[in-house]
Amino acid sequence: MLSLKFFPSLDPEDRRDFLFYLVFFFGLIPVTRWGSSDMILILLSGLGMYHIYMIQKTVIDPFFFYVLIFWMAANFSSWAIMGDEGFKITTFVGSCLKLFLGYSIMKVARERFLIWYEHLILLLALVSLFGFLIQLTNHRLFSLIPFNFAETGRLAAGHWNGIIFNFSTYHIPQNSGFVGEPGTFGYYIGTAMIFNLMIHQGKVNGRFFFLLAVGLTSVSTNFYISILILSLYFLVNASPGLKLIATLLIVPSVYFVYQLPFVGEKINLFISETNSFKDAFVVTSDRINRMAIFLNDIRDLSKYPFGYGVNESGMSRNVFDRVITGTNGISRIAVRFGVFGIIYFLVIYFKLFRKLSLDLKGNYIFVLILLMYIGANPMERDYNAMGMFWLFFLIDKDRVAAVIHAYHQQKEAVKELKDSVLSKKESQNTTTV
Repeated sequence: MLSLKFFPSLDPEDRRDFLFYLVFFFGLIPVTRWGSSDMILILLSGLGMYHIYMIQKTVIDPFFFYVLIFWMAANFSSWAIMGDEGFKITTFVGSCLKLFLGYSIMKVARERFLIWYEHLILLLALVSLFGFLIQLTNHRLFSLIPFNFAETGRLAAGHWNGIIFNFSTYHIPQNSGFVGEPGTFGYYIGTAMIFNLMIHQGKVNGRFFFLLAVGLTSVSTNFYISILILSLYFLVNASPGLKLIATLLIVPSVYFVYQLPFVGEKINLFISETNSFKDAFVVTSDRINRMAIFLNDIRDLSKYPFGYGVNESGMSRNVFDRVITGTNGISRIAVRFGVFGIIYFLVIYFKLFRKLSLDLKGNYIFVLILLMYIGANPMERDYNAMGMFWLFFLIDKDRVAAVIHAYHQQKEAVKELKDSVLSKKESQNTTTV
């Protein structure tokens, strides 16, 4: 059964903190006018400081400074060894603010992050169905709405943004939800599905299936692949008899999904483009696909394994002397933070999901899916999946268990109250008759 309550909790403090989380969440959506601005980074960093020092009445944790020092060391060493012509102090300061923002968001949410995120994405998924229906039937209606928060480039391209839904002229047959691209929307939905399973200790429920149905409307390659990977979780937890049946179902499902034009054809195109990039004597483009940028970043990492930071000196360039870029969060972490940084990042995520899932069997599959999503999206713009790095240091398993238990108890109490009210009404109606 879907819960349409705005707040996921009845507790006043939880509601106050959830409102803070919403400000961070919607303030950092990059397709809005303000989402990628320097000013929003400064304002929200200030808001994070206010919540930590004035509301929580705590301080910034030492581990944040340890990571910040490591990041500063990576930047300084890159600047000293690789050269300073590609280093910008403003970019470095901005990167530090982004690190702090990810930390601030998780410091506000802590153990409640799973519940808040799943609840919010469920509500936005529901809203997206109404927007998507208009998008499919008569998308010109969006131009009649008297407000539009789309960033300048998208605004010129005819996009419409109402914060809780975004219409993109680039992807009319696909549901982009509240973000600007269906693949990113699929990542949000898929992550919420994983959180839903962890909240309910692996048991599927109405909310899970609803999220699945909305995710399919994104027609996102990554989302469809992630569903196949998620099926392995159910295979791992199935009884011996069901394992055989599930395996027999998964094999043809993989073939069927691969035959879809937005899956198989897209993967083949990526492979073809990557092979062309790998074999090219000179590169003319400065932006390549996520497979090719992975190879390019590994090549740059092999030249300097200690992390480039924000410095672009020494990185691969095209024939026009422009730095080659692309979208791959995992390889970007590797090239920015170095070999040690990416290894530490991966270890933390596998440990984190053991905590969050309360050692749920097969939780490593959830990590693999999340890492796939991070790999398909720009790390610089993500404060949820990327920000979860900080969550590992802020929570413990017992508090996670307590928060999830309280959440289920509250739902049961609300259900009992509703049943009691309905029973009294029925009794009164019977008496009246």
